[in-house]
Amino acid sequence: AGGWLLLLAAVTTATRPRPVRSGPATLDLGDEPPALVNLLTGGWRMTEDALSATLLDLAARDMVDLVQSGPQPEQTVVRIREPAPPHLTAYERRVYDRVAGLASGGVVPVAALARGSRAEAGRWWKGFRREVIVDAQRRGLSRNRWGPGIKTLFSVASLAPAAAAALAVGVSADDGDGVWAAGFGTWAVLSGYAASRNRQRDTPAGREVAAHWLGVRDHLGRNEVFDTLPPAAVAIWDRYLGDGAAAGVAGTASRVLAFGAQSERLAWSAYGGSWHRVRIRYPGNRLAEGRHPLAAALVGAVAAVVGWYGLRGVRAVRRSLD
Repeated sequence: AGGWLLLLAAVTTATRPRPVRSGPATLDLGDEPPALVNLLTGGWRMTEDALSATLLDLAARDMVDLVQSGPQPEQTVVRIREPAPPHLTAYERRVYDRVAGLASGGVVPVAALARGSRAEAGRWWKGFRREVIVDAQRRGLSRNRWGPGIKTLFSVASLAPAAAAALAVGVSADDGDGVWAAGFGTWAVLSGYAASRNRQRDTPAGREVAAHWLGVRDHLGRNEVFDTLPPAAVAIWDRYLGDGAAAGVAGTASRVLAFGAQSERLAWSAYGGSWHRVRIRYPGNRLAEGRHPLAAALVGAVAAVVGWYGLRGVRAVRRSLD
């Protein structure tokens, strides 16, 4: 098992993306979408800023409008301009469909973009990230850190600790039960864990493009106002705001256009013809309905303790009556 861990550490270190030196500071934008910019400037690791950057890019391309209806950036609404824009990538289509599906009368507040539970939001984000990686690999900007050869190596190497686990169970068990289960289970867990560690790494073309975008990030980051720009500023800054959000230098716009899980207590509703925020109240006459799972578990534990001591009290009264 120790040898397997050393092999994992060695392969992980050897295939780690190499740092990219930033190119000259420039305002010349490339042809890559903001989601790819987020992947390249983040060391071949994506952040959720790619979602807000993609929406800003759709606004810069006049597919949606971002209009601030009040003094605060959080009072921004998204207006759908084109019902079915052509020539979108799979991940751009995913973001557009998310916004268009939530719109009522062609309008949706940015605060209403959060939808679903954490598990649902996590699955949606994984689908977006997978589509971005497919596009990056198609363009030659990224590749899997572990190819088929390395995966086969870990599958074979996992046989050693699996055999050790099977031997240990066979020696300790008198009848030999569980030997095959211990061996196969250990092999499956180790092989599956190694496969899950396979992320993205650099390519020569990707390093060249990443250096250029790091230069763009450096130039935009020197502007002290850029990080405070609201999403509606895309009407003036055009593609720069989306690419800046992808590179992590447009904090306000990325924060306001956050895609994520829906709040359990607050929600947005278009009932009545206009968007407004409503507060969710759960039934109070039932012990666990509508509560957080941890709170429901605590209620259940308290009820179990109360029931146990109540049962003991009833038995004590019965014995005294007898």
